[in-house]
Amino acid sequence: MIDYNQTTINIKYTLSELDKLINALEFLTTLNLPIDKNYIKPYSLLKDNLLKIQKEANEKCLEHQNDKKK
Repeated sequence: MIDYNQTTINIKYTLSELDKLINALEFLTTLNLPIDKNYIKPYSLLKDNLLKIQKEANEKCLEHQNDKKK
């Protein structure tokens, strides 16, 4: 049996694709519909994690650009 809480996978996204995914999750998690909050919670957590990844990726890009200028 697969333990989904212990299994990790790598997925490659461009920064543009990551932006679109975050925007879609933002839309989903802010809809004003009578949806159980427990249903939305995993999507909110995913969005928060992706925002952290996006921030780290942007910082790495800026570092790389600054290294090129030197």
